[in-house]
Amino acid sequence: MGMLILWSCRRGLEVNEFRSLFTEARQEPGRVGETVFYRWAVRELAKVPRLEVAENFPELEASVLSARASDPTGYTRRLLSKANLEALLLDTGYGGGGALEDHEMLLRGRVFEIKRVESVAERLLREAVSVTEFLAAVEESLLGAESARGFKTVAAYRGGLTVPLDSTAEETERAFEAEKAAPEVRIRRPALLGTLLLVALKVAGRTGKPLQVHTGFGDEDLDLPAANPALLKPLLEHPLAAGTRIVVLHTYPYTRQAGWLASLYPNVFFDLSLAIPLTAHAAESLISEALELAPWGQLLYASDGFIGPELFFLGARRFREALRRVLEDLSRRRFLSGFEAENLAEAVLRNNAHEIYAL
Repeated sequence: MGMLILWSCRRGLEVNEFRSLFTEARQEPGRVGETVFYRWAVRELAKVPRLEVAENFPELEASVLSARASDPTGYTRRLLSKANLEALLLDTGYGGGGALEDHEMLLRGRVFEIKRVESVAERLLREAVSVTEFLAAVEESLLGAESARGFKTVAAYRGGLTVPLDSTAEETERAFEAEKAAPEVRIRRPALLGTLLLVALKVAGRTGKPLQVHTGFGDEDLDLPAANPALLKPLLEHPLAAGTRIVVLHTYPYTRQAGWLASLYPNVFFDLSLAIPLTAHAAESLISEALELAPWGQLLYASDGFIGPELFFLGARRFREALRRVLEDLSRRRFLSGFEAENLAEAVLRNNAHEIYAL
């Protein structure tokens, strides 16, 4: 998802700066060094440049940092090559962006844009003189993003997934005026967020492109209970959602709730991005939970690599390994045949995304 691969590899990083790439925490991110995930991650990263694996962890960590700093472009390309990614879908509204062509050069593969609804809206907010003009401009901009393969909302970060979908024109106008007067351009008023969500649904339905919805965990700006994907039920039953593909992102720790939604609604898809690899040894459990109720044609692989190349590599490696173990167990216990397990793996790792995003 992220757009900061290039920035994060252009210069050498101190240990705690490097560690901050592996956590959503802003306060003392160096604490991630005491997580199972980070210890595994450093050991996996050391294998890519074939560093001598030291028993002393600080020495091993220093070796990875040195390899990263000595050849940033080569390091990034090696990680992306080992991730074996056919294409990337990148949220260009995150972190200030970067050219898709630069990412294509590093990946040596195809890179496509996902348009973030709130970023588009915030760019147009100051220019509009009325809420009607503003909403029309947002709709026009989203419709004009012809090369984008989908849209994304981060309403969960702003007001939670219970934003109202039935605000009156007066309520929406007041929210618009309050946002315009605010010193920071960051849309937070529920009435305006909900109305923008309906605009995004309308455009997604008209263009046939999917709408991604952030759910589940994130950084400290997020109210986690308000990001439970089960709260999306009113949105999914809104007339504008009929036939529109909704991709529920991240989902952790609400994997089962996301799977439940997918089992009910054929237009709901979901992924486990960033939970795998961050949960490390729990990856097999998360994949098993995802497959408890949901059809496998509605589960997607994603990394949510939000900064640096490491998470793209680690997410792909851990997900494949965990999925293989889950499917081997299901086949051994005769829940799936070998042929069915193979079809499931191909669907989750590749075919579902190809169909949903027209890759």
